[in-house]
Amino acid sequence: MAKKSINPNLVIVAGLAIGAGVVVWKGKKALSDAGQAVNPVNPDNIFARGVNRIVQAVTGDPDQTLGGQIFDWVNGTRSATAADLRDLGTTQQGN
Repeated sequence: MAKKSINPNLVIVAGLAIGAGVVVWKGKKALSDAGQAVNPVNPDNIFARGVNRIVQAVTGDPDQTLGGQIFDWVNGTRSATAADLRDLGTTQQGN
């Protein structure tokens, strides 16, 4: 009985098809994750996280957001920061 050989072109095409399938399968998830990271209506997108971290560093409030800070400015309210509490303590000690 004659031994059948596998066509090397068939092996290459099958390998490429499997590789393309894996890329498409994994790529959909990666594209979805990347899309959510820059989605403007996602409150946890990379831009909102970056801006909020800057606002938190400036205000000293670890829970402050840019929207919350704007609300505080517009309405004349603001949360007590560490500097405000230090100032309050030194003012009361001086009385």
